Amino acid sequence: MTSEERVPTHAAFGRFHLDGDPVQGNPQQLAALWRGAVASLFPAETAFHGHDGASTVARYPEAHYRWIDGSPALFATGAAAQHAMAHPWPGVGVRLGTQERRVVQVDWNVLAVKHAFSRRLVRYDFGAPWIALNQENHVRYCALGAAARRTELDRILVGNLLTMSQGFGWFYTSEETVVAAFEPKREVSCVVKKNSLIGFEGSFVTNLDLPNDLAVGRSVSHGFGWFRAFR
Repeated sequence: MTSEERVPTHAAFGRFHLDGDPVQGNPQQLAALWRGAVASLFPAETAFHGHDGASTVARYPEAHYRWIDGSPALFATGAAAQHAMAHPWPGVGVRLGTQERRVVQVDWNVLAVKHAFSRRLVRYDFGAPWIALNQENHVRYCALGAAARRTELDRILVGNLLTMSQGFGWFYTSEETVVAAFEPKREVSCVVKKNSLIGFEGSFVTNLDLPNDLAVGRSVSHGFGWFRAFR
C-alpha cells in the first residue's frame, strides 16, 4: 500500500428509497443495473465503476451494489464512502433497465471498519450467494467427493477473507492464523456478465470479528457474497 492509499477506517451503508412501487426481480441482476446507474453519476471516480480507462482495476472493490427487499443499497469504504454520502441524492434520476426512477431518500449508516480476532468463532450469514469458484477451481471442485468439496470450500473461504482483509489494509502476523468453515445450505445458479457460475447459500464461522455488510468472493460489487453476523 502506497502512501497515497489510506487504510479505510470507516464505511457507509446506504439504503435508497425510490419513487413508485418496489422493483421486483433477481436481486443480483437488479444490483448490476443499479451499479451501472450509480457509476454513470461518478464517471471520474474509479471506485464506483472499477475501471481505469479501458482497463479493469484489479483490487478489492471500494463500492458494492446490492438490492435488498425490493430497494437498492450501496456499501462504500474510504473516499468512495465520503463521495457517496456527500452526493445530493434526493431527486436524482436513475435508469434501471427499461425503468426510470428517482431517488426520494437515502438512509445512511456509518460503521467502523477494523479487524479483530475473536476469542470464539463468530457465525455470519450470507445475504446473497457466495461465488467461490473461478474457471480453474470449478473444474477441480466438480471432480471432488462430498467431503473433499467441503474442505475445498473452507480453504477458498479463508483465502477470500485474506483477500478482503488486504483490500482494507489488514495484514496478519505469522502468529495470527485465520480459520473459517462454510456451512452450506444449497447451490444456486448465478449469472454474472452473461457467465453462468455456481453460487453458494449458507453461513460460515471464523475467528475474525468483522463489521456487518462486508463481502467476500467473486463479483462482490455486483451484489454477491455480502454477509452479516448471525443474531
